[in-house]
Amino acid sequence: MPLDICQAYLDEVSLALLTNNFQLYFSAMHLPFFLIGPHSNLAITTAADLRTGFDDYHQALRSQQVTQMIRLADSATQLDEGLISGGYQTHVLSGGTWVSSPHKSVISLRKVDGSWKAASVTNSYYNSALVDPPSKEDRTGQQSDLVLMGGHHA
Repeated sequence: MPLDICQAYLDEVSLALLTNNFQLYFSAMHLPFFLIGPHSNLAITTAADLRTGFDDYHQALRSQQVTQMIRLADSATQLDEGLISGGYQTHVLSGGTWVSSPHKSVISLRKVDGSWKAASVTNSYYNSALVDPPSKEDRTGQQSDLVLMGGHHA
């Protein structure tokens, strides 16, 4: 059950980002929302700040011509009746080609007024770039023309 809840949540937020649906995204977040990265922590406390991060991330996805954002929940634990901690892997693709290497994240979901909302996300992409620094070759062995795109990670 917790794994299904986590996967449904991830699918909803991915859809919101890809379709530029801030209302759906906002309804899935619990403020303050905490983004924890390898070098610092970010507390998002206002809807305006959340909107700025959402717009930046959506624009980065558009700039990279992202066609799919697949987040796969691989673990979830219900810590309390209103709290779930889940692990997932994110795959960002453009036309079937990886835009960045898949990466792992951990999410905390809190039940607020009957709905599951993100309270925090921990990952290695803290507010630095949508994609990895491009390597000489992408996963298909062909030269990569990717450029770094700034953006916030949900």
